[in-house]
Amino acid sequence: SRGGLGVALAEMCRAGAVGARVEGIAGHAELFTEAPSRFVDATRDPDAVRFAAGAGGVAASVLGTATGHRLVVEGLVDLGLDELGAASRLLAEPLASH
Repeated sequence: SRGGLGVALAEMCRAGAVGARVEGIAGHAELFTEAPSRFVDATRDPDAVRFAAGAGGVAASVLGTATGHRLVVEGLVDLGLDELGAASRLLAEPLASH
């Protein structure tokens, strides 16, 4: 998707009207790289998701928790839900349009 993990997280937070705390992202390149064959799932049972993914030979990891009114990616991003709309639109646009 456009904008990679960062935009996906922002869109999920806005859609669910809840923030998130995410850890373990190495840097901006990892946060915004548009790598294929990835998805983000919000669940109340991460162990079940990891088990099902592992049974299918798919790697899965927990990125963080849904909580509060801010999207916080440790050391990289700290934005309120009200700020996410403009930020995700800007990041999802092609660079040539800026």
